[in-house]
Parts: sequence; structure tokens; C-alpha cells
Amino acid sequence: MRHTLILAAALAAAAAFTTSAEDVDDSGFLLDAIHSNLAEIRMSELAVQRADDTAVRDYASKLAADHMHALDEISALARKLGVAIPAEPEPAALERHGSLEKLSGPAFDAAFVDHMVAAHRAAVAKYGEHARSNPNEEVAELAAKTLPTLQQHLAAAEQLQTQAATSARPDPHLRQDPTSPSSRP
Repeated sequence: MRHTLILAAALAAAAAFTTSAEDVDDSGFLLDAIHSNLAEIRMSELAVQRADDTAVRDYASKLAADHMHALDEISALARKLGVAIPAEPEPAALERHGSLEKLSGPAFDAAFVDHMVAAHRAAVAKYGEHARSNPNEEVAELAAKTLPTLQQHLAAAEQLQTQAATSARPDPHLRQDPTSPSSRP
């Protein structure tokens, strides 16, 4: 009987410290969100310094401010839920940052904007899923609150991407002189 009571007490204590699947999912989402905000801030600060196009610099400046605000909110919830706060982006994000650092001019702008489109598409999907189906009400509310800003970031990046593609194409209404060297086969 005594062994049964000790075993029952040990099982109860273990259950109290066992992490549920929901807790793991919440902490994983919060860690990913913190890492991605850290990466977005770092990339945006680089773009503010390096972007050739004023519109890209302005976009990057807004991104940095918005992601700093989001980082503060996500970190506060993570601390409340007992999730350790990382200080650096993930290694893959640091590698992407290093690759961007090697670029300049329009090549930098295009690579930065392309990255922001891809990163924000992924973030919109992830935050949307957590806003709809996360069992932790606080995490779901934070995801839902952050989602519109991420959607705005995505739309702005896609617009910059479209503008860059449009400006890179020659104007079909301009006729080239058939005798110019650039129009000869």
C-alpha cells in the first residue's frame, strides 16, 4: 500500500511538470516569432543603410519600427508563459543577412524585397493559423492582433517587387532607332 501511495505521488508530481503539446506549440510559435522579429529588424536596419531606392528604404524603416514593437509584445507574453527569450536571430537568418551585406544598389534592393515577400508570406500563414486555432487564448489574440500588420508588410513588399519588375522592363511605347547599335541583331 505504501509503495502504491509513493508511486501515485511521484506520478502526480511528474504530471505537474510535464509539458503539454499545447505548451510546446505555444513556446515553439513564440520562439519562432521572436527569432523572425529579430531577423526582420536586423535585415531592415541593413536596408535602411544600404537600399538604393528611397521607397525600399522607407519600407525598411517602417518594418524595423513595426517589428521592434511586435518583438516587445511577443517577448512580454513569452516571459509571462516562461519561455526563454533568445537574443539573436537563428543561424539561417544570420546567413541570409550576410548574403545581403555583400550586395549593393538595385541588386540589394531586389534581394531584400524578394526576401521580405517570402518571409512575410510564411509569417502571414503561421500567424493566421495560430490566430484561428491556438488553444492558448493569449497566444491566439497576439497572433490575431499582429496578423494585419504582417499582411500590410506583405502587400507593400509585393508592390515594391512589382514596381521593380515594371521599371526593369523597357517601355514598349518607346521606339528604338533601327539604326542604333543596340537595335541591330
